[in-house]
Amino acid sequence: MALNSQNQYNRMRAVRRIRSQSLLARVARSDREPLVQESAVENLTDPVRLAEIAQSDGTDRIRRAATKKLNDPNVLSKIATTEKNEQVRSSAVEKIMDQSLLARIARTDQNAGVRFSAVGKLTDQPLLAEVARTDGNEFVRKAAVANLTDQRVLAEVARNDSDAYVRREAVERLTDPSVLAGIARSEKVDHVRGLAVEKLNDELILAEIAKRDEDFDVRRIAVARVSNQQILIEIARSDTVAEVRRAAVCKLSDQQALFGIAQSDSDGRVRKAAVETLTDENLLGVLAGADDNENGARGAARQRLYQLKSGR
Repeated sequence: MALNSQNQYNRMRAVRRIRSQSLLARVARSDREPLVQESAVENLTDPVRLAEIAQSDGTDRIRRAATKKLNDPNVLSKIATTEKNEQVRSSAVEKIMDQSLLARIARTDQNAGVRFSAVGKLTDQPLLAEVARTDGNEFVRKAAVANLTDQRVLAEVARNDSDAYVRREAVERLTDPSVLAGIARSEKVDHVRGLAVEKLNDELILAEIAKRDEDFDVRRIAVARVSNQQILIEIARSDTVAEVRRAAVCKLSDQQALFGIAQSDSDGRVRKAAVETLTDENLLGVLAGADDNENGARGAARQRLYQLKSGR
């Protein structure tokens, strides 16, 4: 019989053909290879036998495989609260719907991974706020924040949590412009500050950040949201980082400013962007006919003129 084969893959193939629940349960408990045991569990449908294996098998891996197939809330509750292995507990938690039980697990389980699984299924806003404020693990707090809708609590977490990624998750869910503006001005970590900037619409605050933020990428994000031409001209002419100047140039419509930048910016990418943004054919003609080609504007201007004349 193939079940007695020395080759585990032959035994696995044999298991897939078995329909007898009692025989599958015996293989799940007794085969010497975990892969064969798991294959038997995957083919089991008898909830009683699955529950027995999930609660009593000597191998964590097999108990977990059986737990994943359970639907009985009482059995799942028992496994989630009494099983010693955290991965098996997590598998049970992932199938639990009872909010009160999930709340208890989220508060009391000693393993962060199990609490994480429970928090991910919680809908109770006060409890999520409690976890977001007090859990000792940043991944659990972040999972709680991801389900929060309370803007007051989100603002508190965004300002005060010790972990940048938890703060970022809170910023992602914030909608209050004044809170976002405060974070955009005061947050110490660049990528969190940048996310707050991406959600701002206030032109004055964006202009302030575009001019003054210490991180060039945050300035670039702010520039992308600024529409005031005078501010964009100022940044395009004065920012110390080419990528920020280029971002400003790409939003300019002032033809004389673009013409000047195309002639004089120290970075070829910025000059090229200025040429490609120009629409005034007379100014482009001047650039295209220039004798001095050191700045690379002549070729770009000729290409831009061709595009405009051909309607591309």
